[in-house]
Amino acid sequence: MKKIIAVLITVFIVAASFTGCSKKQNMPKSNITDELTKPFESTVAIKYKDIDATAKIAKQAPGYCKITFDSPETLKDMAIEFTVDKVKIDYKKLHTSFKPSSLPGSAVSKLLVSAIDSATQKDGVRVQYKDDVLLLKGEMEENNAEFILRIDPKNGNLIRLSVPSDEFEAEFSNFVFIAQ
Repeated sequence: MKKIIAVLITVFIVAASFTGCSKKQNMPKSNITDELTKPFESTVAIKYKDIDATAKIAKQAPGYCKITFDSPETLKDMAIEFTVDKVKIDYKKLHTSFKPSSLPGSAVSKLLVSAIDSATQKDGVRVQYKDDVLLLKGEMEENNAEFILRIDPKNGNLIRLSVPSDEFEAEFSNFVFIAQ
């Protein structure tokens, strides 16, 4: 009888520890989307169809994001600023701005910003914990393309963003949240 009770207690403790772990791994969706609205900076390695590029992304206040390309050489130092009502491009001696809706949905910078913004929505985003990574899956508002955003559950850092239908991958490194 003592052995049966000992086995039951052991099973209960093991089961309880697994439930405790799963609560830590599955952050509430509201916490995840709140984290994504915080200002951050990161280096991004971008693969879009046959284009390889690197850029720095700075997402500051809600509705503002700046992407500055480091490579390839033809895009080096191109800066694209996104605000709610304007997209501004500075490249060498060219300076222009226009409405966000006039930028093609498949533009590399727009895919990056649109997917991150879509991931901050409270509705329509599915959260899953898999292989020690939080996966956020959803559809971008503008072109209904599915995105998959991988996040480090320990610190909230973005790891990788994929938009499979557009053959788009962005891998984040040197990710830091910026104190306000």
